[in-house]
Amino acid sequence: MSLNLAQLANEAGSDKGDAVFHAHDYARLYAFLFEQFREREFAMLEIGLKRGGLDESKLRGRVEQEAPSIAMWRKYFPRAKIWGFDISDFSAVKMEGFTFIQGDAGSAQSLTKLHDALPPLRLLIDDGSHASYHQQLTLAHLFNRVAPGGFFVIEDIHVFNPMDADLPKVPRTISLLEQFLRTGKLESAAISPEQARFIEANTAQVFIHRSDKGGVNYWAPKMAVLQRKG
Repeated sequence: MSLNLAQLANEAGSDKGDAVFHAHDYARLYAFLFEQFREREFAMLEIGLKRGGLDESKLRGRVEQEAPSIAMWRKYFPRAKIWGFDISDFSAVKMEGFTFIQGDAGSAQSLTKLHDALPPLRLLIDDGSHASYHQQLTLAHLFNRVAPGGFFVIEDIHVFNPMDADLPKVPRTISLLEQFLRTGKLESAAISPEQARFIEANTAQVFIHRSDKGGVNYWAPKMAVLQRKG
């Protein structure tokens, strides 16, 4: 029986639904894309497990007892093995089939450690800091952990994170991906030439999701979905 993913998001307190906080309504697209394998056994990863603002120093010391979107995914994907990654401490969150790894999406070393701890993934969702450098570093290090036919999702590509000013200079992620769609090439200081060639050669399609849901930036690009070639 099909489940209403937006309702599950709302009940869990996740803004991926249509009622909580910015109410991005990503759940509607996710249900369309992922219902096909909802009952299957597979592995997935979500980066960024709870809203926490943009002050990284506070996030580093934060200890959390709940992870709303993980609770949503746990109900929607009953047979999935779910990994979570965050700069804050979510080790107190206990759910069947859930594994938490603490780390920093701005650290290549941390992302390499995460990469090596993961199995092949059917689904990866980056809902972390939303800083373009972090998003692109994560894409560079983890795209090859997505299994053939799987999905790499970058949420909130419309967000301007003040942290960007203090990070290595890269194009905004939406600009990078729009160029990728036009030219088939990725060029960013966060992505090595070898990593770029791998992503270019193994991406089947890129979809930019636009929405005015939540009233932020009318018809703005909100999310990008890259599907790996099967």
